[in-house]
Amino acid sequence: MNEGHFPAWYRAVEAFLLLIAAAIGALAIGTVMFGTDIRAAVAEETRETLVAAHDNTCQQLGLGTVRSRPEFARCVNLLVQLQATHDRVSDARHAPY
Repeated sequence: MNEGHFPAWYRAVEAFLLLIAAAIGALAIGTVMFGTDIRAAVAEETRETLVAAHDNTCQQLGLGTVRSRPEFARCVNLLVQLQATHDRVSDARHAPY
C-alpha cells in the first residue's frame, strides 16, 4: 500500500471526527453565551414552584396565604426546616461511604 494515500473510509472517519469537534465547539460556545440565562430561568422557576408549594401547604393547614400574618411566616419557616432535614437525611442515605 502506498503510504501517501489513505483509504476512503479513513477520510470519512476523519470528516466525521471534524464534524463532531465542530459540534462540541458550538455547544461549548452556546453554553458560555446562554448558560447563565438558562440557569437563572431554572432557578427562578424552582423558586416560584417552592413558593406555590409552601402557599398550598400552609393553606391546607388552615393558615391561609396572607403573607403578612405571623402564622404564615411560621408555617413557611417550619416547611423550610422540614425540607432541610429531608435533604440532610437524603444526603446521608445516599452518601458513598
